[in-house]
Amino acid sequence: MTVLLATHDAAVANRCERIVELSDGEILADTVRSGGSDRDRTEWPTETEMEESAIRP
Repeated sequence: MTVLLATHDAAVANRCERIVELSDGEILADTVRSGGSDRDRTEWPTETEMEESAIRP
């Protein structure tokens, strides 16, 4: 299964095995990661971690 996720949060992107960076509709980078990410993390972030990573206006 493939899931497409758009985010501005680097902590969220670091959990992915592939990161495609876009700017003005153009691909700046397409990175396939083999390890080194925390995508295999088994526990969910705490409420505090979620609040700390939230984007504020």
